[in-house]
Amino acid sequence: MRVSGLCDAERVRAQDDDGVELNAEYMVQADGPHLSLLLASAGGGNGPRGRNHQYPEALRLLLRRLGDRHAVLLAALVASARVSALPERTQSSAGT
Repeated sequence: MRVSGLCDAERVRAQDDDGVELNAEYMVQADGPHLSLLLASAGGGNGPRGRNHQYPEALRLLLRRLGDRHAVLLAALVASARVSALPERTQSSAGT
């Protein structure tokens, strides 16, 4: 399913309100009748050479923009190697 005006399984970089590109990649993809926002994890250090080192700023920015559009957040899930061994209910905020 292609969602007009949004990326579909293609990573893009977030841009702040001034149009400055953040070092944080995300993608939007169809998830049944809904859309899923997938923000790539950070790694490799916190400096400018680290992968997605502006992850926290991008997460706040994207959540604020979704809120501005009255989007309904159905669930949030942390999917990383660090938490992958935990039960899904521990990784997810669904139903809380």
